[in-house]
Amino acid sequence: MIRGTVGAAIAGLVVLIAILGSWYTVDQTERGVLLRNGAVIGTAQPGLGFKVPLIDGVEKISVKTATYTWDKMNSYSYDQQPADLKISVTLRASPDKVSDLYAKFGRLDTAVNQVVSPVVNQQVKVVFGRYTAVKAIQERGALNNAIKDAIADTLKYDPMIVIESVQLENIEFSANYLHSIEQRMLAE
Repeated sequence: MIRGTVGAAIAGLVVLIAILGSWYTVDQTERGVLLRNGAVIGTAQPGLGFKVPLIDGVEKISVKTATYTWDKMNSYSYDQQPADLKISVTLRASPDKVSDLYAKFGRLDTAVNQVVSPVVNQQVKVVFGRYTAVKAIQERGALNNAIKDAIADTLKYDPMIVIESVQLENIEFSANYLHSIEQRMLAE
């Protein structure tokens, strides 16, 4: 009698695990990466889906737009004036490339740190170095567009991440340079 009760309890537990572990849902702002024993086997679209319990898994990757900011990015203008720049990049994971992103990086944050961050650091310094300090301030819109184009051009061959926008939020020149500008303005 006890064996029958224990057997029924174990059978009930197995059935319960099979029922509860056989379905998943993916939110509209996510895509699911289907895994079988840890290997990527496909992508799950938003909605209800079914999987083999204990064998298949689903990792969810957000495809919402997110903004990443780089504060105090040191750079030099064409006339060798040091500046600290604040750059914001708005991006998202490409919905049809989430399985590639997961297989290569695991998470969007890791992809941003390993792919986008080095490109932003490099391209901001290159583009900012083409402008004198005065022109960087006077032609800030053109500078911002040039930075966005340079970053987008560099990342266009890696379609896992879509760059939505780039914003040069702040240019902070050294105190010595600001003092020399004040002196020139007073002299005029």
